Parts: sequence; structure tokens; C-alpha cells
Amino acid sequence: MGRRFVALPKEDQDRLAEQFATLPRLIAAEEVGNYQHQAVSVFDHILSVEEAKTQLDDIDPSHAARHDTRLHEFACTLSARSDCYLVKLKGRRKKGRLTFRAFTSAEAKERSLLPLPYMVSDHFRFILVFPSLDLVYLENADFTHHLYYKRAGSLELVVEAARSAGIHLL
Repeated sequence: MGRRFVALPKEDQDRLAEQFATLPRLIAAEEVGNYQHQAVSVFDHILSVEEAKTQLDDIDPSHAARHDTRLHEFACTLSARSDCYLVKLKGRRKKGRLTFRAFTSAEAKERSLLPLPYMVSDHFRFILVFPSLDLVYLENADFTHHLYYKRAGSLELVVEAARSAGIHLL
């Protein structure tokens, strides 16, 4: 099976930590800073409370698997089109030290980007950074993932990948 990712060299760690310095606060949902937000979802709109109850409570496992497949395709397509790194936090979530990991292969990346079941805590979900796009990708629950970006031009790849996977920008 082998390792799916490896830590980057110290100089790359330092460069990325500086570029994404506000990431710990972004992950903790304390502050967005100078990032703009874009949600991507299998749903074509933000669900109302009633819609969420009918769409998410006691969801059929095959239906959930279809949603996960579309989000996985999106994450894989986006990550294949631009350099990206997996983010891990060492220590406490809010005050942890960021570490950046490179995937060991395309197959390892695909395995790492499989969405967790929708009822699992966000604490265990993947986080990616795309340095050339100044983009942060956060896997989230309820079949909706979140992107934070600094430049509007970063969304061109996102729009293409979303269209390809059949998911929606909210």
C-alpha cells in the first residue's frame, strides 16, 4: 500500500506557511481575511432547513455514494490541473502548526481525496492548498465543499472542474 504523502522540505514548508499564513484561522472558521469564498455542492442551491431534512436525513447509501463520486471527481480533476498539497495541522486545531504534504503518486492522491461519509466530523476531512492559484480547498460535510481564493482568475479551473463533475457553484 505504501505512503500516500510525504512532508515537503523545510524551505518549501516555510514558503507555503508564509503564503497561507491565515489558514489556521480560516480552518477554525474564525476569520476569512482577504479570501473570497465559493461553495461547490451536488445541490444547485443552498438547502432550506426543510430541504436539508428531506435531502440529508436518512439518505440512501447508494444516493450518498453518487454524491460522493461527483465530489471526488471534482477534487481529482481540480488537483490534476494545478499543483496542490495536502495540509495537516500538528498540535491543537486552532493553534496548530501547518505542515504541507506532497502526494506520492496520482493513485495516492485519488485515494486521499475520497470524501468521508457526510456525517463524519469536519475535523478529519482533507484540506488542500493550490499555491499557484492562491486557493484553499476544504472538504466539508453535507455534500458541500468550500474554496477560498484571493484572485478571481483562480475560479476558471474551478468552474471547468465543476462542470466536468456535474456539481454546482453556490
